[in-house]
Amino acid sequence: MREINLKRRQLKNKTLFSPFTYIIVTIIFLYLLYLVHDLGKVPGLFFDEANYAAEVRSFSTFGTDIHGLRFPVYLSSVWGQGQSILYTIFAVPFVKLFGFSMFVFRLPMVLIGLTFIALMTYTTKRVSKNNYLTLFVLTMLISSPWTFMSLRWVLDANIGPLILNLGVCLIVLGLSGSNSLLNNQILIYSGFIFMALSAYGYMALWLYLPLLIIMIFIFALKNNLLSIRDVLISSVAMFVIALPIILFAIKIFVFHGSGPSHFLFFDLPSLPGSRQSSLIDFSSKHILIDMWNNFQTGINFYISGFDKLPWNSINGYGVLYPIFLIFTIIGLIIPSKFYKNYETAVYLWKLMILTFLPLTFVIRPNFNHWNVVNFPIIIVSAFGLYFAFSKIKNYFSVILITAPVIIMLIFMTNYWGNRSFSKNGMISYSIVNKLNNTTKGHKVFISNLTWNFAYFKLIQNVSPEEYNNEQDHLNAFKMAPKYRFTNLIDITKASSESKSGDFILVSNHEYPFFYQSIKRKMVYKIPWGQDEYILYKIVK
Repeated sequence: MREINLKRRQLKNKTLFSPFTYIIVTIIFLYLLYLVHDLGKVPGLFFDEANYAAEVRSFSTFGTDIHGLRFPVYLSSVWGQGQSILYTIFAVPFVKLFGFSMFVFRLPMVLIGLTFIALMTYTTKRVSKNNYLTLFVLTMLISSPWTFMSLRWVLDANIGPLILNLGVCLIVLGLSGSNSLLNNQILIYSGFIFMALSAYGYMALWLYLPLLIIMIFIFALKNNLLSIRDVLISSVAMFVIALPIILFAIKIFVFHGSGPSHFLFFDLPSLPGSRQSSLIDFSSKHILIDMWNNFQTGINFYISGFDKLPWNSINGYGVLYPIFLIFTIIGLIIPSKFYKNYETAVYLWKLMILTFLPLTFVIRPNFNHWNVVNFPIIIVSAFGLYFAFSKIKNYFSVILITAPVIIMLIFMTNYWGNRSFSKNGMISYSIVNKLNNTTKGHKVFISNLTWNFAYFKLIQNVSPEEYNNEQDHLNAFKMAPKYRFTNLIDITKASSESKSGDFILVSNHEYPFFYQSIKRKMVYKIPWGQDEYILYKIVK
């Protein structure tokens, strides 16, 4: 018996430390280095990211969100439009440990994304025992424009699908039966727990998760992969974990609750901005036509490789290079049993795409609104590529594995180019910091205060008490300021409230109606997203 166990360990070690494993680990490590290159500078600071970073800084410094809630299940954010809470759980410990910087704030997103890539690669290798299939899965994940762009900045909605896909990986490992019975059950239950936690990461998952979980249960029961007991235990665990966010969803969508409320020690915040703008208008007289148009628009975004939001994608490259969508279709069509040991996994990732199809008619399309389906599309394209590779016996098979890498290199030249939106189309954190230091202790009359204040709020990290009590606000819910925020004042007040020594910060293209009579001198010009701003100092 000892000899048998020794041989098993030797075989396991041989597999674990094979040359192929070293190649995979090296590729993932090099991709990590590339992801963190200039992470704190590129891309620039997007408005939603600035708001979320301010929330993380507030939790790290004051122990609450920017409105003073200690355990919110969702974030009201600055306008009451809402942002998910999940990423703060990962980011706050990093900021507490290393201090705030854009690099530190973004790093957990990179590490979670790399964890998913590594686990997906390991799952494929462990279950399929197929090096080529494993290599195609890894290649498509790291060559995808969506993977690279979504992991380099923090859009709160992008964390939910990552946690969801991590959960599916764990379920696949558990259902494979390649571990002991106890370990398989632990993996399966953990996978469903991850799926429940993903509900705290993106609002669209509130619609998607119930459908997906039901479909997985039906599939698993039909194929004797799960018992009724497993389904009941998983269901109860998921319900308990998701209950606070379920109650919050009922509060805002059913009862349209306005003020903050509580459930146990959880805070259910107000959400005056709602999030129903992410869905089509169900009161429309032409609802069926609107649904069809919504579906067509979304499909066209994926085929064209651009959703008209340059922070999501570079025109023509998309979530997945459009030419490779052919292989996603092939991957969907080819029977899952073709992949032998990996049949269950292939079926589950196909199921993730098919389950989302009904929602394509009601969730307004762009790459982040439809992000729950992005990684499944990429993964299923790898399945399609592997099928084509296995049927081609000449040098064209080499093209299938090298083409994604070559296109990725071309994509990178566009991403890092001087005309790139990611590099030069958004606000620079260092420039905002410079402005804040230059104008500290003085009034700053600024264009578009209700929008631009968010960048300064991140730098100044004011307390929730100051934010809630000392500013004027757009509405009764104490959301964004209307005319004043700390030393910032809306430009419309310049002619009546400014004095010598104050500053004016305005767009170079803005007609100076509100300050044309004020004597001033230029301090410096700065790039401000795709615009140019000028900082003036008021003189006698």
